[in-house]
Amino acid sequence: MLAAPSAAASLLDEFERLLVLLADNPSLFGVDFDVSEAVATRVRHCMVKGYEIYYQVDEANHRVLILAFLHGSRDAARIMTQRV
Repeated sequence: MLAAPSAAASLLDEFERLLVLLADNPSLFGVDFDVSEAVATRVRHCMVKGYEIYYQVDEANHRVLILAFLHGSRDAARIMTQRV
């Protein structure tokens, strides 16, 4: 059972709002140069309620690829090198 279902629902609502925003304007948020250097590809990021969303823009196919959804206190560059 969730300890704070309303907080989880609020986070999900913000995440969904952000996905719509990214679909319309994928280059809105900046490139994370530390993560991009670590994984040798351009990675953008944005914040949602203390969490960071890392994503790539696939311009050729008009898609946004979500790579990770991490708490802001995590070492994203280290984690991304293990995933990508």
